[in-house]
Amino acid sequence: MNQRKANLLKKKIEEGKYNGLPDLPEHVIAEILVKIPLECLNEKFRYICKSWYRLISSPEFIRRIKIDRNPEFLIQAGMRYKTSLLIVDEERLHFQLRNIDYPHMGQIRSSCNGLILVDNNSPLLGVFSVRNIVNGSVINLPKCPSGCYHGTCGVALGYVPCSKEYKVVHMYADGFGFEIFTFFIDNKTFSLMGPDNKWKRIPGPFNAPCERPFNIEQFTWSDPVLIGGQVMHWFVDSDTYIISMDISDEKVSRTNLPNWGKQINRRKYDLVEIEGKLSFIYRYNSCIIDIWILKDFAKQVWSKEHSIIASATKFTSLSADSLIHRKKNNTLPDTEEVQREDALTGSEEKTDKLPAFQKLVLVASLRNGEVLVFKHKNKSGVDDRVYVYDMKLQELKKLQKRIKSEPRFIPYRSSCISWKK
Repeated sequence: MNQRKANLLKKKIEEGKYNGLPDLPEHVIAEILVKIPLECLNEKFRYICKSWYRLISSPEFIRRIKIDRNPEFLIQAGMRYKTSLLIVDEERLHFQLRNIDYPHMGQIRSSCNGLILVDNNSPLLGVFSVRNIVNGSVINLPKCPSGCYHGTCGVALGYVPCSKEYKVVHMYADGFGFEIFTFFIDNKTFSLMGPDNKWKRIPGPFNAPCERPFNIEQFTWSDPVLIGGQVMHWFVDSDTYIISMDISDEKVSRTNLPNWGKQINRRKYDLVEIEGKLSFIYRYNSCIIDIWILKDFAKQVWSKEHSIIASATKFTSLSADSLIHRKKNNTLPDTEEVQREDALTGSEEKTDKLPAFQKLVLVASLRNGEVLVFKHKNKSGVDDRVYVYDMKLQELKKLQKRIKSEPRFIPYRSSCISWKK
């Protein structure tokens, strides 16, 4: 080593800039780190050196992780909100269920960019918190001005890319109006900040009681469907429209439901996101499910994309568990491991009785909307079966593993987003 390099190395050491790691371009290091499990990134790799800390915490790296990771869903069941993480291998359609041991979790109401919005249990009754379950970052929001205890209300967490703001939108009673809490994460100081740390109120969607499509004494607001992290849609017990809000400008509007010349039964449809667009799932009868997609939100253009017809559907039941349990290891099983499990349990498929379509509820989509995941309600009202439908093959498969106690499915993507506690 010549004297010039030796002096440069000495200077880096004295300034704390030398870490003994290969001097690779940052984009090469990012390509390597994006393959690392998130737990390792947060617990170990983030703290190797300052440059890696900045890289792993940067918005660009966080967005890259969101794109490259397998789809995930948080599943909550029971009164104690037992929480599991369902990781999906889209290519092989294998499902890995992993228990999450998070103290005092509370009910998960919404998820956005790897952050979850939680309705806390006592002693913080009536308080929402925003958390990242990967690295433990958490903040408790102030109580809502309405004084709602969040047992019968609708709420969601969204994100506005242009302003880099997160917004929690809460609806308890439309007469009181929408309550909105805004905050953002400072990427330089990694601190969570808000304009004034207060909720604000905007008018509800109805100007007069006669405009409501529901009985105010019987109807309760539910959590909205979040589309693209930015547009929220609420079911309001109507057979002609839903209530929508683009949180970027906080404008409230009515979105008309599909019109195909027939009366809509408001008890037979569900709203869910399919690949970044709102979908209207209509259980026409026990043998037909129609799937409509809102192609243009501004112009309210709907298109019927598919019909699931019982007589044209191949139905099978997997005798081998496609739902594989993992308690600690969050990596998907490799091909050899799956083959070993199939050899032990048998991978052949057997014909089974097709479920009544009126009891299927769509909870997720995979493979760019080509594969749909349904949960099923049995006679006691408990959701305990999971079904996977392939639109191209027109094939419905039932997973043998039961998920009991009326589970809720929350779309989720693990993230490295963090802030100072």
